[in-house]
Amino acid sequence: MRPSVAECWSGDKAGEQSLAGSARLTSTWWVVPVGRTASGLPAEATSFVGRRRDLAEVKRLVSSARLVTLTGTAGVGKTRLALRVADDLAPTFPGGVRLAELSGLREPELVPDTVMMALGVDNRPGWSAIDTVVDHVRGKRLLLVLDNCEHLVEACATFAYALLRADEDVRILTTSRRPLGMVGEHLWPVSPLPVPDPHRPLPGRSSPRRAALALLEERAARVAPGRSMTRRDRAAMAGICRRLDGLPLALELAAVQLRNLSPRQVLDGLDDRFGLLAGHGRRELLRATLDWSFGLCTPDERTLWSRLSVFAGSFDLEEVEDVCAGDGIEPDDVIDILSGLVDKSVVVREQTGGDVRFRLLETVGEYGLDKLRQSGGETALRIRHRDHYLRLAETAMARWFGPEQMLWLARARLGHADLRAALEFSRTTPGQARAGLRLAAALWFYWAFGSLLAEGRRWLEQLLLADPRPSPERVDALWAAGYIAGVQGEVPVGSVFFELSRVLAVELGDDSAQARALSGLGMVALLSDDNHRAIELEDRALAKWRQPGVVSTDSSRVLARLWFGAALVYEGELDKGVEVCEEGRSLSEARGEKWTLAWFRYVLARAALASGAPERALAHARHGLHIHRAFRDTVGVAISLELLAWIVVAGGDRGERAAVLLGAAHHAWVGFGVPGFGASKSFIAPHRECETAVRDALGEQAFERAFRRGTRLTLDQAVDYALAG
Repeated sequence: MRPSVAECWSGDKAGEQSLAGSARLTSTWWVVPVGRTASGLPAEATSFVGRRRDLAEVKRLVSSARLVTLTGTAGVGKTRLALRVADDLAPTFPGGVRLAELSGLREPELVPDTVMMALGVDNRPGWSAIDTVVDHVRGKRLLLVLDNCEHLVEACATFAYALLRADEDVRILTTSRRPLGMVGEHLWPVSPLPVPDPHRPLPGRSSPRRAALALLEERAARVAPGRSMTRRDRAAMAGICRRLDGLPLALELAAVQLRNLSPRQVLDGLDDRFGLLAGHGRRELLRATLDWSFGLCTPDERTLWSRLSVFAGSFDLEEVEDVCAGDGIEPDDVIDILSGLVDKSVVVREQTGGDVRFRLLETVGEYGLDKLRQSGGETALRIRHRDHYLRLAETAMARWFGPEQMLWLARARLGHADLRAALEFSRTTPGQARAGLRLAAALWFYWAFGSLLAEGRRWLEQLLLADPRPSPERVDALWAAGYIAGVQGEVPVGSVFFELSRVLAVELGDDSAQARALSGLGMVALLSDDNHRAIELEDRALAKWRQPGVVSTDSSRVLARLWFGAALVYEGELDKGVEVCEEGRSLSEARGEKWTLAWFRYVLARAALASGAPERALAHARHGLHIHRAFRDTVGVAISLELLAWIVVAGGDRGERAAVLLGAAHHAWVGFGVPGFGASKSFIAPHRECETAVRDALGEQAFERAFRRGTRLTLDQAVDYALAG
């Protein structure tokens, strides 16, 4: 039998299971802005040419089958076809269409995490990524596109099986050079575009046999607008299509040469290079086309092409200058060399928000990486790549306590694929684990506030195992792992990490790190309802930081002050707790910092409520809730919704509004284990008092109706409801 709402707050297993199985998070906060279609998919940079039959048949398949895989050789156009199908079918999927790009992913276990990010879903502490995804999509008619699965076939098949087994309304469309090999998988081979028959007149514009020629003509018109084509030119264009076997990527690369050469000259060049390839497969043909394009580049363009291959995702000019300049390429020359590669269709230019970013197509990047490896420069360049992102992370960490928190989070989000690549390189390359440990620890703010707790903890734990030697980097990584475990609700595990960090800091003679670890232990004491110990530990930490010569970051001190003030307020020492929190609030406001400000507002609201000032409590709570939503801080939203219910009741309203807020808070806590981390005195007791008062006032049936209404709200809807009253 399903436990009652009250049992969910009892701290027992039944309560945990009820929370895990009840209302679902449907928020889609924080989708990084890029050039998008109306359905939210990446906009096409060039027109979609040909494929009318493929398009119609794949749309029919996706509409009726639950798993469809587009197979075919590299460069054949699987991704373009999948995106066009998804965009065309978007109106038939009210749950949305979403794209998860897997080409830059090398860790099979992170496939569910990548999909979770594509869905815009927060990682729920205590849940696996696959469980979070399954819970999010349940009951939605949604189409998920998994692009470039060939190097992660087993992981993608495992994920697809779990998702399709859990919900019958979901459809999955994958692209892969080989099938996933699942029962029920429908395959659609994507072939090269049809080419003109050399023994027949050129087909008319509506003929399917003109598809390859139409693509080449359209791309040629883009690079050489206004050029008139003679009959001889059109015959040569048809010859180019035949020589390149209708392979779209090869045609795109060949079209670039029509800016400066005639169709006949391009065809002659292809004949010279590919004459010995007659009878060979399309894979060899594409490789030869890439060789040809590489040979037409300047030496600097070839060097930059190979160096760009270390990027796993998109990149901007500054990143290219930092990672790829030097050793023969001057930083001031990068923009011109990069522009040359864009002109040759080697690099794709795309608009991301108001900024310009670049990327390599997967096949082009693989070719560049082969060239980089042949040169013997891969390891050195990957170190430069990793160090670039390490500098970015440490700069963001140093400037975290300030007005640019959202900007730093967004920047880290854009570089997520490359952060993964840098961490994986560090984990698997001898002698690099310590730098990786430093990077993972510096990203603690991103893991914690970017809804990536599980992934961040995984990287930290793997790198801690990879480099077990005592070091300052290990001290910081243990602290970061402790913080994440605590926020995940695993308070005993967090305590172990923090204590290990403290012991090692003592061993290394690092007083600042000792203070930080003490403060972390104070945090987990607070979460476990041991307010006396939390007060003692935070007081010790702050005192150590006040000692001469002990350096601390603003963020460390302000977090300690937050936890110190909260423990004082929960213990009933209201005046002192308010004094501590007001000092912290003033410091946050003076620096333009928002995240801890929201939590100071929460504690001040608790203090005002305990002092019998519900109106002042309401002002603090609403201010904090605004900020929690902006940061996608699900814990902050959940705890604020709960507090607003208490405030409503304290103000004399024991009606439907309070019950709806309690239901919305219950919904938001799903996945965090016991609400309030099981703190019976500071959280569960006031919750029960509030719920009992509302139940008594409304009656059982009316309360349950209003409560269930709250559980059906998305987080955005719940926040809007809370702020509207």
